[in-house]
Order: sequence, then structure tokens, then C-alpha cells
Amino acid sequence: MSENNIKNVSSMPKDMGRSSRIVNRVFKYIFRCIYVLAFASIVYCGLASDRYVSEAVVMVQNTDSASSSNSLDLLSMISGTAGNASDQLILTDYLTSLDMLKKLDAKYDLRSHYADREHDIISRMWDRDIEIEWFYGYFKDHVTVKYDDYTGVVRINAQAFTPEMAKNISSFLVDEGEIFMNSMSHAIANEQVLFLEKEVETARQDLQTASDNLLNFQNQKNMASPTIEVENYQKIIADLEAQKSALVIKLQSLPSSIGSDNQIKQSLSKNIAAIDGQIKKVRSILTSDKRTSLNELVDREQILKMDLEFKKDIYSSALTGLVKGKMNAARLIKHVSVVQNPSMPEYAMKPERIYNALVTFFVTLLFLGMLQLLKSIILDHVD
Repeated sequence: MSENNIKNVSSMPKDMGRSSRIVNRVFKYIFRCIYVLAFASIVYCGLASDRYVSEAVVMVQNTDSASSSNSLDLLSMISGTAGNASDQLILTDYLTSLDMLKKLDAKYDLRSHYADREHDIISRMWDRDIEIEWFYGYFKDHVTVKYDDYTGVVRINAQAFTPEMAKNISSFLVDEGEIFMNSMSHAIANEQVLFLEKEVETARQDLQTASDNLLNFQNQKNMASPTIEVENYQKIIADLEAQKSALVIKLQSLPSSIGSDNQIKQSLSKNIAAIDGQIKKVRSILTSDKRTSLNELVDREQILKMDLEFKKDIYSSALTGLVKGKMNAARLIKHVSVVQNPSMPEYAMKPERIYNALVTFFVTLLFLGMLQLLKSIILDHVD
């Protein structure tokens, strides 16, 4: 074996020993950091400021739910079939909106409450004058509104550093939610009813116009009704035809021996001719080519009457639609039913000290075990 090989072999234990010491030193620092972080986390669990949680449960329902309550059992109400999921989601979004945060801040000065320096720096908001975006994010972390699609209710949880503030927040959200849903549903219902009322008014005006047109037409022609006038003339023609028929029968019943110059025969013939003239005159009134003929007037009157009847039907349908629309609008009006009133917390549920301490402890053990295993693997390769 050469002298260089002997030197390399003799230096290997020294290099491996140095590497092992470096690995041990690195993992020692890592273990210390984990110990410090775990200890700090457990200490913080004990020193963290108390946060109280006020809970409320509400449900959005239509006003017709009460009238149909006989057909709804408790199971259907609990399962949310009596509620409307879209309404619940709208309420959820509104209660967690930026506008709601501004209303809460204006009434209860949430900035000062959440940024109070009496509380620990991790739990509280860092600065009272923080930007609205950061304030809104902090608000959503401490005030949650969730829709439970299984039960069909909206659960409101408000966290604050005092029980009174937590209850004030949840109570305010319940009240504002009820006002919002009522105003929104009333606005929709009023808009529908207003549209139907406009339709009824339009139909009424059209009916009045059609009625005025018919009356003006009858007044202009100085007759109550051209149809009645035609019927009267037709009766006159019928009477004249009857008289003519009677005279013709008399004339034909005369003996054939009587000459044409007979006074009776001449009188009957003159009467028949006179009646024919009257019939022709009456018929000329009815069938004249002039536009003022009674038949033409009857046609105009029939058109006006048909238009009037049509407008009456429209007006009647509009009134029926208005009544039904008001009933439907009343059914569409929504209200917020409070399943659970905002609670006044007596015990600080946040932070969950025991739970957080146990989680920190077990997570620390898990990391230590994994690091110890990793250390053993590295040392085996170094050795």
C-alpha cells in the first residue's frame, strides 16, 4: 500500500467525527428552537386575552309560512324546507359585508374595542387607525355568519373582549338582518303591486275612452242606438208586408167577372201600390249607398260595442290580476324568525387554552420524533 493511501485511510475517522459533531450541533439548535416555540405557545395560551362568543340563530321565512303551518310538520321546518336557501345566503352575505362593519363601527366603535392595548398584541388589532381592508379581515375572523344547509338556519357567532360587546354585536346583526330582509321583500312586493296598479289604471282609461267613443257616436247621430233603429224599421217593413199581403189576398178573392174599372178593385190596387212605395222608402233608408245609411251606422256601432266589451274584459282581468298580485306579494314578504336570541356569554370560549396546549404538545412531540429519525438517518450515512 502506498504512503498516500495510508494517509487518506488514517484521515477518514477524523472527517467522519467532524461531520457527526456538525450534525449533532445543527439538530441541537433545531431542538432548542422547537422547545422555545412550544414553550412560548403554551405560555401564550395562558396569557392570551379572553374572548367571549355570543351566538344567535335565525331563519328567513315567508309570511305565508304561518298560514300553511298546519301542513308543515316539525321535521320539515328543521330540515329547512320551509325556508329559502337563496334568502339565507343573501342574509349571510349582507351580515358579513363591509357596509355592516361600518354600521357596527359607527354604533359601537369596534376599532377602539378591538385595538384596545389592554389586550395581548396577538389577539388584538395592532392599530386603531388601520386600513379598512385589514380591519375588515380582522372583523371576518372574529364575526362569522354561516348558513347551515342541513337545518336551513343562519348561525351568527360574534367574538369580543367583553361579554357585553359580543352580545351587542350579535343583537345588532339580528336586528339589521331583519330590517334588511323586510325592506328588500317589501320593495319587491311594492314594485309588483305598483306595476299591476298601473296596468289597471291603463285598462280603466282605455275602457273610459271606448265608452266615450260609443256615447259620442250615438249623440252625433241623434239616436240611442242605430241597431234599435234598424230593428224598428224592420218591424215597420214587416207590418207593411203583412198589410200588403192582406190586401193582395182581398184583391185576388174578388170575382173574376169584376172589371178593372171596378171601384173596389182600383182602391185595393192603389193601397197595395202605396204600401209598396212605403216599403221601398223604408228599405232605401236601410240600404242607401250613402255612408249615413242605418246599416253603415249599425256596423260602426257594432265595432264600437265590440271594442267596449273587449276593454271591459281587459279591465276585469286587470282587476283580478291586481287582487291576485296583492295576495302573492303578501306571500312574498319575508321576515327573520329568531330561533335563538343572542346569548350573553358568561365564560370566555376563546382562546381554547387546553385544546391549543394539547395540540402544541402533540405536534411538538411529532416534530421531535421526525427530527430524531432524520438525525439518526443522517448519522448512519455519515458513519
